[in-house]
Amino acid sequence: MVSASVNVHGQVTLPAELRRKFGISEGSVLSIEAENNGIMLKKAFVVEEAVLKEIAAWAKSKKLTRKKIVEASRRIGRQLYKSEYPEDV
Repeated sequence: MVSASVNVHGQVTLPAELRRKFGISEGSVLSIEAENNGIMLKKAFVVEEAVLKEIAAWAKSKKLTRKKIVEASRRIGRQLYKSEYPEDV
């Protein structure tokens, strides 16, 4: 287990070994989720607004529901994660 401390500004420095393992570098965006017993940090993948608009237009033309899009996105995200971090699977 690795630990880190919080400074006066509420900032935490992630240990170098974890930054390397998960490809986190200066400028990386992390998503933060509250869990029952703590906080979950995950590397976030930012998508340009223009790309999202193109996807929305395509989905509308195919009459895809929001639910189907979310399900597909989660499935693809899991596949990408497994290919990026096979040792965690």
